[in-house]
Amino acid sequence: MLGAGLLAGAGASGLRLSGTRSPAHDPDGAAAAGARAASTQTSAGGSGFNRGWLFGGEYTPGSERAGYDDSAFTPVTLPHTVTPLSWGNWDPARWQKVWIYRRHFDGSALAGRRVFADFDGVMTDAVAVLNDQVIGSHTGGYLPWSVELTGQLTRGGNVLAVVVDAQNLPVPPSAPGCTP
Repeated sequence: MLGAGLLAGAGASGLRLSGTRSPAHDPDGAAAAGARAASTQTSAGGSGFNRGWLFGGEYTPGSERAGYDDSAFTPVTLPHTVTPLSWGNWDPARWQKVWIYRRHFDGSALAGRRVFADFDGVMTDAVAVLNDQVIGSHTGGYLPWSVELTGQLTRGGNVLAVVVDAQNLPVPPSAPGCTP
């Protein structure tokens, strides 16, 4: 189980990566459900996959591509917030933008298994891209969601990018017409 945290908006929280047996031996996904239930990794920094992320700031078209030069990105550990938040003097324009996170990892130990990235939450809308292929998306504030990496995972280097739209969208926990 790959672990990672809450991304953008007010922040990013726990992500886990889970691997199970070969998809050919588990066509109905029962092993994947079991691996998630049996996972002993924790979210919000307990998993090694929460470390080693790169935060690129405001999204630049193409920055989700595997070959994009992310050498100027800032190393971060999840959970992460795009801007410091306080109890007063909020300026939603500082965080209500589209952001980019990237994580490089070696998939060799995961080969031949069903692999999922389980996010604890991403505020508000996210698209996950693995090795230049969109593998999933989610809208819903700080609600957990998962994407399967299996079909795009390679034995060597992999790049998982998460494009986060932190604008106030009419999804939980915000109501239509409400602002922070």
